[in-house]
Amino acid sequence: MADPGDVYFALRNLCRDASAALQDGGEVVISAKNRVLRPGASTGVVEIIVADNGSAMADEVLRQGSNFTTKPVWQGSGLGLGHVQQFVQESGGAIDIKSEVGVGTAVRNNDAAFIETG
Repeated sequence: MADPGDVYFALRNLCRDASAALQDGGEVVISAKNRVLRPGASTGVVEIIVADNGSAMADEVLRQGSNFTTKPVWQGSGLGLGHVQQFVQESGGAIDIKSEVGVGTAVRNNDAAFIETG
């Protein structure tokens, strides 16, 4: 149960960061899937993925955590990912970040107990 305004803010930040990674073109894709947390559960969750095929983050950047920024001074705070992580954690979840230089980055809300629905 998340505040719609917070969800919008998180998506906006992720899309802004993803579009900044598209220095030579490319695309940002937002997808959503219905998930259940356990078999027979009457309620589920929506898994949201924001992915790009931009420049991506090297492993050493990912290891520095969400407060690291590659943005030059005066070109944004670079803290969008940190705000997204905080919001998702406060909503009882976590995020999973996959990033490979030359391939792109994908950020999704993550729960190890997700089971895909039909």
